[in-house]
Amino acid sequence: MVAALDLVVRRGWRVGTHAFGDRAVRILLDVYEEVMKRHPNMPQGTLVIEHGGFASAEQRARAAALKIPVTVQFPLLHDVSGVSELYYGRDRVSQVFPVRQWLDSGVLTTAGSDFPVGSYGAMHSSEGLTTRKTVIGVLREEHTVTLPEAISLHTTEAAKFLGESHSRASHMPPTISLP
Repeated sequence: MVAALDLVVRRGWRVGTHAFGDRAVRILLDVYEEVMKRHPNMPQGTLVIEHGGFASAEQRARAAALKIPVTVQFPLLHDVSGVSELYYGRDRVSQVFPVRQWLDSGVLTTAGSDFPVGSYGAMHSSEGLTTRKTVIGVLREEHTVTLPEAISLHTTEAAKFLGESHSRASHMPPTISLP
């Protein structure tokens, strides 16, 4: 994986790698750290964690120290929590997407839907991020974020992540005065 990412980074491409599990996140951070050693001048945001499901506090701190962004997709958890509960148990499934903790760790965090795997729509995602409601009920409310934070994860933080803050999500349209 290091060799593959080394090639991709040399081409100037950005890489988002899916990591859904604490072991997967640990391995990915090991790989990313090695790639970063090989490319010390690589632009921030070149290497991204997709999902970061089940990431531990230590892994979130490590991602923050390495300045590795994470993208989370709450609709995925909402829709697959029932099946996941059969395999992992409710407590384990409740630990998926600890968004509050990602934000508190200082990691640039964005949100999306993971469509077509999860349901499409920022409003559906925002509802889940603020309530932690899933098809099996509310899971670990301490992972919730505020509505303004949820909106920001889909707009201003996503624009920052894409390097498009200058043209997206941060400019309000001009106010129109009516007679």
